[in-house]
Amino acid sequence: MSNNKYKKAPVSEVIFGVTFENNELLRSKKIFELILKYSEQFPEIQTLSPIPNVPNKEANEENNQINISFNPPGSLYRMWSNDRNWLLQLQYNKIYLNWVRPDTEGPGKYPGFTKVFEKFESVYDNLKNFKIEQYELTYLDRIDLNDLNELSRIDEIFEFKLPTIINSDPRSFASNFKFSTPDIEGHTDITINTKMLMTGHPAISFQCTIRGMKEKCHEFFNITRKKQIQIFEDFFNKKILESWK
Repeated sequence: MSNNKYKKAPVSEVIFGVTFENNELLRSKKIFELILKYSEQFPEIQTLSPIPNVPNKEANEENNQINISFNPPGSLYRMWSNDRNWLLQLQYNKIYLNWVRPDTEGPGKYPGFTKVFEKFESVYDNLKNFKIEQYELTYLDRIDLNDLNELSRIDEIFEFKLPTIINSDPRSFASNFKFSTPDIEGHTDITINTKMLMTGHPAISFQCTIRGMKEKCHEFFNITRKKQIQIFEDFFNKKILESWK
């Protein structure tokens, strides 16, 4: 993730989201009003299956699982800007606003938290009469691995090491972490994994999603922005953090 302190951070995507308590967006046809309203700003429209709902409550104490709703109604409408840097996603109970850095572009072009939030808020303002279930903020960082010949040297990027097994370096890895976030009645999910970009270059993806609830939208996103920065600084190597300033 990035703020004014880390202007060269490898931010590849930032997602502001809100989930509503029911499918009123679909029943009221508000979703179609929004599609029409933002069709010039986001002219390319794709229709996909809806994103399953992940509630903001912590894992069930008995089975340590979070219940996810399947077979949701309607469709997910993904609306792209002409430059492919902005994505508006609408479905029966959710809206997302994404800023996206394509694989072909290098870091340093992130417009900043405030600009992305303002764009999200301009859409969210149309829906303030609907009851909110949760908000969420996601940051994705994409680190090019061209300069790192061995994954066993991952500690040059992160504050941890991968094991070397029988003198052989790992070819790929994936890790998932889940933390309770009680001050916002939610949880934090972190995923780190290797991937191959559309350019054919290897990379590491670092994704952090914080879900939860506060009475006011601004309050939630200001709190979670600070949490995102803290997580970013805790996970990444201090030397590489310095190089991103």
